[in-house]
Amino acid sequence: MRISVFTITLVFISSMSITAQLPSFKNIFKDSVYTFYTHIDQKIEVNINNADPAKIDIKLSDGHATKINDSTYQIRYSANFDEAKIRLYYKKFPVDIMTVKSTNMTITDIKLGDFLNKSLKKSDLVTLSKIEIIYPSEMPLNLKPELFSYKLVIHQPGVADPFFTNMRSLDIPQNIQKMIASLPKDSKISFEEIRIKTVTNNVLNVENEAIVFTIVE
Repeated sequence: MRISVFTITLVFISSMSITAQLPSFKNIFKDSVYTFYTHIDQKIEVNINNADPAKIDIKLSDGHATKINDSTYQIRYSANFDEAKIRLYYKKFPVDIMTVKSTNMTITDIKLGDFLNKSLKKSDLVTLSKIEIIYPSEMPLNLKPELFSYKLVIHQPGVADPFFTNMRSLDIPQNIQKMIASLPKDSKISFEEIRIKTVTNNVLNVENEAIVFTIVE
């Protein structure tokens, strides 16, 4: 049976027309893996493309999807994993897919005063009046959490029991500043038990090891 070029062209044009009417994920690249943060609500958007919004659905494993409006869904995962799929359905048929991973929200580092270097000089100590939380560069700005609390621990050589205090501010109180300014060589300033508050007001423990600054001279 012969199939004319005209017939093939008609089928192709018809297929392109149907595809143009199908919904799709917005700003998603097929070969990319998108990061979701465990226990954090994150939004994904859908191009409706003249489809019937009532017949659009999203399915995923190990997570929960909530429809915000016709083109926006809120996704939340409750466990970490290296790879999973979010599938977009229209009229119960899959029409698009995105690859995701889920990980705990974390921090990269702490900046003490103007210093990221963990070796401090005595002359640096008088300038240490605040801290800054450094987050992973790939973390979206709209998801960056706030500092909720941390434990500041000061170890001095020859002193058996370290000083510690629980804090909730990026600013270091003046009495603690004075204590830090008088520390001898080989003392250590440690930031431990860091907790952050997410944009959805969840308080999470950061699973980093203690971040330690040492006075070297």
